[in-house]
Amino acid sequence: MDTWYVIDRPGRQHGPLSHSDAAKTIQSGIPSGAFGPESEIWHQSFGATWKTIATSEFAHLLGQPSPPRGPSGSPPYQAPHTRPTIGEAVIAAVTTKYATFSGRARRSEYWCFILFWMIFYFVAAVVDAIIGSIVVVTLLLTLALLLPGLAVTVRRLHDTGKSGWWILIYLVPIVGPFVMIVFLCIDSQPGDNVYGPNPKAQIA
Repeated sequence: MDTWYVIDRPGRQHGPLSHSDAAKTIQSGIPSGAFGPESEIWHQSFGATWKTIATSEFAHLLGQPSPPRGPSGSPPYQAPHTRPTIGEAVIAAVTTKYATFSGRARRSEYWCFILFWMIFYFVAAVVDAIIGSIVVVTLLLTLALLLPGLAVTVRRLHDTGKSGWWILIYLVPIVGPFVMIVFLCIDSQPGDNVYGPNPKAQIA
């Protein structure tokens, strides 16, 4: 299967896509600025590396010549795709990936999001106690982080190869939350799956 993934400027991941669908996705997003030369693209033949559109065979869609191939048909330069730090991953979860349910999230990204949520929840509770607002600040924080919390949970399930609909197991009394915790602790599914490339993959 010819599998492509592209990441637009807001940080949304598109894929899996065929070669023609990847070209159409990039071309349709260029006028609005969703895709640019630095936007990243991945194909199963790249292994653990990503390219930018400007260094890929889709460069012509940007009005740029495609990069020349090296001697003996060797592929052109592949821009490395390095893993973001935990802090960057958490910031992305509440900014560019605020409502992104596609793609994958490794364990450290999910559990650090939960840790930061608990810290901010504690601070909000203290502020509520100081200003005597009962739960106003805490409630606002909960509402603000509800959507990114659901999104990062779905991406964590995707990372283990499970559908995001498994999040509904939370609704099963007593047993559901414990099963969900086990799912969230499972390591990333090796390699790429139907939800995207392995977020733990990086150049050695």
